Amino acid sequence: MAEHTTSNVEEGGQAGGGGSTGNANVGECTVESFAAPIAKAVDNVHAAFAGNDAANIFPGPITDPDMPRSLYATFGAGYDGGDLTVDGTDIDDNVIQEVLATNPGGDTKGVKCFKTVTQIAKASVGANPATASVGVHDKIGVSGTPLRKVGVISVDGSTEHGTWDDGSVSAEERGFTPGTNVPDGARDYDVMFAETNAHSHAAIS
Repeated sequence: MAEHTTSNVEEGGQAGGGGSTGNANVGECTVESFAAPIAKAVDNVHAAFAGNDAANIFPGPITDPDMPRSLYATFGAGYDGGDLTVDGTDIDDNVIQEVLATNPGGDTKGVKCFKTVTQIAKASVGANPATASVGVHDKIGVSGTPLRKVGVISVDGSTEHGTWDDGSVSAEERGFTPGTNVPDGARDYDVMFAETNAHSHAAIS
């Protein structure tokens, strides 16, 4: 799970807002820690479900992500059950939904970070028994709102490059993806980023 702490800074200035920088943007520096997020897997949210099953709602069981994570769907060759619609909640417990487009013989990566998954449904009853499954991917959601698509990622104490999403398209997309050392169930992550406004966050659980 993750612990979350914050400290106030004046962007471009000193911690605590000291000093004068001539920069009108005042925010906070947010530090979040994530202990041993699990590795991505094709079916660790829901096991394979046949595209030609008469029911379109995946029957379960559904396993929630270990922490807010992006999802991806893996489709067997010949799958013809249509797109998958995933419902759940984000890190702020808001109801969210994402459509993972069908990709027979391949996979489709989502961009939203799900804290919980409440339902998965395929679009239609196909003719082919090829399956689709859903698992977590490498992106990890953050509770703060990054000021820009940039931040510091530390993996087991070593800094590495990665990609950031500031949630400017939709809030549930905010998060980071490590560049090389992706989650494997053992690596720990500490991230730091400038945040738009000073406010308190609940610990991630």
